[in-house]
Amino acid sequence: MPRRPLPPRRTAWQIAQDGDPAELLATALDPSSDAEMIAAIAPGYQDRDADPILIRAVLAHPNVSAGVVSRFATSPAPDIRARVAAHPLAPGPALQALALDPDATIAATAQHRLDHPDTPPPAPPLRRSGRR
Repeated sequence: MPRRPLPPRRTAWQIAQDGDPAELLATALDPSSDAEMIAAIAPGYQDRDADPILIRAVLAHPNVSAGVVSRFATSPAPDIRARVAAHPLAPGPALQALALDPDATIAATAQHRLDHPDTPPPAPPLRRSGRR
């Protein structure tokens, strides 16, 4: 019995246009996605309702570009801005903006990256939960 051919792989543009959260996340988590695919599915910098899980996956992708990383430097979410400040591909202008962040940890991380571009930022301090 002959095998049915597999359907053609959808392009990142088609996936981004459809906006299916599961398909967007699967593309962001797929290590074979190239930089162009990651850029196509990454939410825009003005997309304030973007899924933070998708943004984290995009920022963690090995093929993410500096341009995509910089999109999230003005995110309203502190954890996203912290990831940008610590990201090895964060461009200078994004780091300069983050060095002025109201969150002292984010500002210190960005300033460290500006002062020592070839050295990873120090680990953030552990936060106590209040329980003993």
